[in-house]
Amino acid sequence: MRSLNVAGIFLLLGIATVALMIWQHVGMNIQHNLLADASRTATLFSDRINGGTSAGTVSGSDGDVTLQCNVNHNDFTHAFCGFTLNVAARNQGVDITRFNTLELDVEYETPVNDTLLVYLLNKEYQPEERERANMQPLNILAGKSSYSISVSSFFVPSWWIYQFPRDDLQGQANMKNVTKLRLTTGDNAQSRSVKIVLRSAILSGKAISKTQMYFMVIACWIIVTAFFSIRLLLGLYHSSKAHKAKNLKLHAENSQLYVEKQKLSEVAKTDPLTGVLNRAGLTHAMLMLKLNDIDNSDTHSLIYLDVDHFKKINDNFGHDKGDEVLVALCDMLKASIRHSDLLIRMGGEEFLIICTHTMLGDASQLAEKFRNQIASSIIADIDITCSFGVTECRSSNLQSAIARADKYLYQAKQSGRNQVCSTLA
Repeated sequence: MRSLNVAGIFLLLGIATVALMIWQHVGMNIQHNLLADASRTATLFSDRINGGTSAGTVSGSDGDVTLQCNVNHNDFTHAFCGFTLNVAARNQGVDITRFNTLELDVEYETPVNDTLLVYLLNKEYQPEERERANMQPLNILAGKSSYSISVSSFFVPSWWIYQFPRDDLQGQANMKNVTKLRLTTGDNAQSRSVKIVLRSAILSGKAISKTQMYFMVIACWIIVTAFFSIRLLLGLYHSSKAHKAKNLKLHAENSQLYVEKQKLSEVAKTDPLTGVLNRAGLTHAMLMLKLNDIDNSDTHSLIYLDVDHFKKINDNFGHDKGDEVLVALCDMLKASIRHSDLLIRMGGEEFLIICTHTMLGDASQLAEKFRNQIASSIIADIDITCSFGVTECRSSNLQSAIARADKYLYQAKQSGRNQVCSTLA
């Protein structure tokens, strides 16, 4: 469900992005009319500022600005004539950078070819109070014509850069606080009569520029993607943390279960009375010997022993005393065998000793040592003896060797008990 929600949000975001791009392209249009109150804000501007003699008048009617001027050629300054239109509202300039084009409807009458210079004067206060001249020349046509000027094409003329050398913008255009629109005659300095009628001056653009739109869309995508990425990472972190905690808990439980299993396994492989291995423990021991002897090269010996006349002990002294005898006997044997040897209770009063890595002769001597030790000791306040059957084997034939040792034990008992037998009579 969450994945569907995320996919749905990104789908909506994609649709919104396309819709905004289309809307920005075909809509979001804004305009600003620079000729508002033109009759009160238009003033004459000519070469008289430099000592020239050009003269004219500026008038306004029905929203038009009309210039009638006689351009008088002279030898000491460039002859020109024009007008300046105040476009500021409440002393607040116009931010032209919000617009793309300046649309001009101009009627131009003159007997000679000329250009028309269009200025957007930007009011600045640093490093000094001045008006930056942002200029764009037009190849003017006689009569009524419309002109579309790209705002980005305006530049600062060299004479202004020369006049104001201290410029933080290094002569670049600046149109963030335009207070005046100026139109003047251009490069032709001949004496002539000029009529310029500005019928409309409209700035056109978009409420949100493409750059702003791209920035907003990209920022929105980044924010949404970052949000879901962070949420995903946090989810993965918490999930990983929970999974890790669960694994730790399972590991602890498994460890506990393993310990309990080992305990149960040891109990299952141990004779509860004597604490030595039982037949299940013997099976496990034989398996380990096989696994540790891959090439079946190890030699082992088996000592099978049985308590002589054990039934009489039970009959004369009771089963509890019989159990005491078995426990004491096992304690004696455990104290006498090597750490590598294994003691197993085969059932009743029968026991098996696996002497690992031991030849038959050494095992027979060890069995004889056990026989003498048992016969000369008082075990649980009772004199007992044991009979022993001894045989040799490899790791792979332990099972058959046990049967063989049992036969030797039977031979020892048939031969009078309390003796060691390693061959059949």
